[in-house]
Amino acid sequence: MLPVMIVYSLVATVLVLISGYSQAIILDCTYAEKNIWQINKLYTCTGRVIIVGDLHIITHVSNNHLSKRDNGDVKGVSIRNQELDFAPRNLGEFFPNLESLDISQSKLKEIRREDLENLPNLKQLHLNNNNIQFVEKNLFENNPQLHAISFLNNPVKHVAYSVFDNLSDLKSLRFEGTTCINLGYDKNRAKVETLISQLAKNCAPTFEMTEAEIINGVELRRKVYQLMDEKDKHLEWELMEIKRKLKQLEEW
Repeated sequence: MLPVMIVYSLVATVLVLISGYSQAIILDCTYAEKNIWQINKLYTCTGRVIIVGDLHIITHVSNNHLSKRDNGDVKGVSIRNQELDFAPRNLGEFFPNLESLDISQSKLKEIRREDLENLPNLKQLHLNNNNIQFVEKNLFENNPQLHAISFLNNPVKHVAYSVFDNLSDLKSLRFEGTTCINLGYDKNRAKVETLISQLAKNCAPTFEMTEAEIINGVELRRKVYQLMDEKDKHLEWELMEIKRKLKQLEEW
C-alpha cells in the first residue's frame, strides 16, 4: 500500500490536471497542532510544494484535515527544505486566519510585499537559512500585527530604512548570521528599536532602493500636495488683491 502522503499528493496532482490547470502550485499539507516559536498549539499545515508549470500562485491545497477541522482553523504554514527561489503567494485565500508562516531552508532569493499581502493576521514570520539579500520598503505594509520576524542566516546586505515603521507590536527581530549584521532579540521592544537603528547604519539601502522610496513614497506625495495647496493659497491671495485694487480704481 502506498504511504498516505504519496496518495494525497497523487490525488491533488490528478485533480489539478483533470480540472484543466496547466500551470499551478499545489500545497500538499500534513495537518497537526504544533508549538512554533512564540505561539503554542497552532493548527499547522506542514506543506510540500508541488509545481505544475511555473506560476507563483497557489491554486490548490490538500484537504486531509484532522477530524472536525477545516481551512479556517489553520493558523500556521511551514514550508521547509524546499527547492524554491520564490515565496508561494495566495496563502490567505485558503487560510484566512494564518498567524505563523515559516519558509525556511528553501533557497528563497527574495521576499516581496505581494507575497504577504493577503495575510492581515500574520503574527510571526520565519525566513531563516535562505538566500535573501534585500529587505524592501513596504514589505510588511499589509501585516500590521507582526510581532516576530526572523531573517536568521541569510546573506542580507541592505534593509530599507522604514520597512518596520508600521509594526508597533514588533518585539522579536532576528538578523544573526546575515552579511551586514549579526544581532537579534526576542520579546524585547526596546532592544528591537535599537537593532532597527543599527540596521540603518550597518545595512543601509542601496541608492536604487532609496530612490524608489523617495519617488514612490507617501511623504513625497504629501509634500507635493502641501506645496500645491500653498501655491493655490498664494494665487488666491494675489487674485483677491487684484480685485481689491480694481475696485479702488472704479471708485476713483
